[in-house]
Amino acid sequence: MNEKFSYTITVEDEVQCVTIISEGKLNITKHSDIKDSDYRAGNQYMYFKAGVYNQHNEGADRDYVQATFSNIHNKHKG
Repeated sequence: MNEKFSYTITVEDEVQCVTIISEGKLNITKHSDIKDSDYRAGNQYMYFKAGVYNQHNEGADRDYVQATFSNIHNKHKG
């Protein structure tokens, strides 16, 4: 909590790569083959969405999630 970090998401040749970057820590990178994902339609892959999404339907009424974005940069190769 209250940790500043950045991340990159790239998709190239049907491989999605996500890298988490946090000062003073090793970068964490995850590669995923998305060729057969359910997100593929008409050769268009997904869309980018920034936010925090609570993943449960139980808990206290005051449960919440919060994220603050200081900069968002989106770039598409054409």
